[in-house]
Amino acid sequence: MRAILSATLSITALLAAGCGNQETGSGEEGDPCRRDIDCVGVLQCKDGTCTYPDTGCPDEACNLNRVCQKYSCPDGEYTCALVAGSPAWTRDTPWCDDGDRCTTDDRCDQSANCAGQPIVCDKVPDDLCIDNVLRSYETEGYCQEGECIYPYTDEECPFGCSGGACLPCQPDCQQVECGPDPLCGEPCGSCSGGKFCSSSGACVELDIEWLGIPSGYFTMGSPENEPGRDTYSGNPVGSLDETAHQVTLTHDFVIADSEVSQADFLVIMDYNPSFFTDCGPTCPVEQVTWHEAAAFCNRLSEGAGLQPCFSCSGEGFEVSCSFVDNFTTPYECPGYRLPTEAEWEYAARAGTQSAFSSGELTNTDCSPLDTNLDGLGWYLGNSDVAYEGGIQATCAGDAKTIGTHPVRQKGTNSWGLHDMSGNVWEWVFECDYSYPMQAQTDPVGPSVCPGTRHVYRGGGLGNFALYCRNAERAMAGCDGDSCKDIGFRPVRTVDP
Repeated sequence: MRAILSATLSITALLAAGCGNQETGSGEEGDPCRRDIDCVGVLQCKDGTCTYPDTGCPDEACNLNRVCQKYSCPDGEYTCALVAGSPAWTRDTPWCDDGDRCTTDDRCDQSANCAGQPIVCDKVPDDLCIDNVLRSYETEGYCQEGECIYPYTDEECPFGCSGGACLPCQPDCQQVECGPDPLCGEPCGSCSGGKFCSSSGACVELDIEWLGIPSGYFTMGSPENEPGRDTYSGNPVGSLDETAHQVTLTHDFVIADSEVSQADFLVIMDYNPSFFTDCGPTCPVEQVTWHEAAAFCNRLSEGAGLQPCFSCSGEGFEVSCSFVDNFTTPYECPGYRLPTEAEWEYAARAGTQSAFSSGELTNTDCSPLDTNLDGLGWYLGNSDVAYEGGIQATCAGDAKTIGTHPVRQKGTNSWGLHDMSGNVWEWVFECDYSYPMQAQTDPVGPSVCPGTRHVYRGGGLGNFALYCRNAERAMAGCDGDSCKDIGFRPVRTVDP
């Protein structure tokens, strides 16, 4: 490494090193002298005059106000020195400082020891493209063995590189109606007229009609003398009671007029988990977990540009969802979700207080048929099927093959809702909990359950009539393929 000298030590250091005898003298360049000490700075007394020494290297190799100097001890070292008397010159100014330019060829500049300090080089290299890689140079370099080194970073350009920049992706929306294009992920358009943007980028009609339900109040639960009350076999002791209590719902909401069909689930989720696939695409989707139902609601929200009500991770049967933590209750969320127990029962009753919206329970079993339930929903007494893929069951000692049926084949309640009793059970928002006796406003039970203890309502194709009552509550730890008779229908708060 070349030595860095300073103007204050030039004469002292040279004399200390035994660098010969000079005549004395004094003054600036051209003044008479007898010795080098009579001259200022790097000037030497030569032939009785203060002059710059003969360096043997060109002054133009150094920066402005510097000359190239060569000294006899140690022999052969070069350094750039400030010209004495120049505006920037002081006796304390180092011979080579951090602002010196470095090049690869000049000996004077090579002698400067920049000690890794940031320096100003002649020219920052231009960013350049190497195949599909963009090389970008930093604006501040460092001196290394007389050469300016500029750090750089390489960036892959997936869509090509030109002129020192990555080329932007060009969307290809020719085959996509809505949603992100397959190349860039940029939106290609949106669906109108109530259509839903499928995962394939096509606008499709969903087989869902949304019915508006006004806010109001009702008696939730059942009277103590209602047949079938508190008889569900999967009921943990005391956690699924039917204690009658007054409930007020302060928000209007919309609810699907029927259970979600297999066709709609397939369009939105890209798979069909149902057991009764032979029933056909218009039959209710079933064999879904609570988490799959919540994930479906999220897709609905996203397709409609609404904030989702659930936070989900994973895919398919492995998906896991929970209520988002930026809302205190589900009633506040503007997106689609599963109904609370209060919303579900309020909609099922449609202003009535009887066991079914069509009337009271006339037969708790499956035979003979319950006259009020038979016209309202599919249950063990009437869910016989002829298609392959049904399941075997027994009603009043008689073997039969039963299964789900297409939605909307039975009558509606007075608010226009199909299949609130029978066909498949329906997931609701909460886990199991005991009803209070006092009046409640916008009630909601716990949403975080130990295990798989979310509640489902409404009864299904393989149940006695008593399990299809409006007040019936169920929780049997259904999980995956043990959910053959459980589906769902979404809701959405209108005025959150």
